[in-house]
Amino acid sequence: MNGMQKRAWFGVIISVFLFVMLIALVTSRLGTPRNLRFLLPVGICGLVVSAVISIRKKGRNHVEIDERDKLISARALAGAHLFLWALLIAVCIVPQFTIGQEKPIPLGVLPLMLIVVLIITNFVHSLAILVQYGWSVKGERS
Repeated sequence: MNGMQKRAWFGVIISVFLFVMLIALVTSRLGTPRNLRFLLPVGICGLVVSAVISIRKKGRNHVEIDERDKLISARALAGAHLFLWALLIAVCIVPQFTIGQEKPIPLGVLPLMLIVVLIITNFVHSLAILVQYGWSVKGERS
């Protein structure tokens, strides 16, 4: 399993964890806007951990990425980009039909919608990488 697959599995696990945590917070009494303030530090910690994992030093003979990996990364990024735009369009249009044009959307919902879109896009990107690799590398050792 190469580094890109490991990062993709990390992305899938983190995305599922954050999505479940967000759903639990929103559906419980803890989901008040006052209690959701901790999401920013959690997100920053996630970015720091991801950066440390990506930047850490590799061995001298370690091959980081080849042409196939670049192609897989480009395809996964393109798929995630398309999914991001489709999801953002849906998030902007669906409230108009569900809530109506006369009723306002609460301000606390807008950042949550953005967070959910970003979590799902990260999940789709990681999943696209894993699908293109066939979920695991067959016959290889790391």
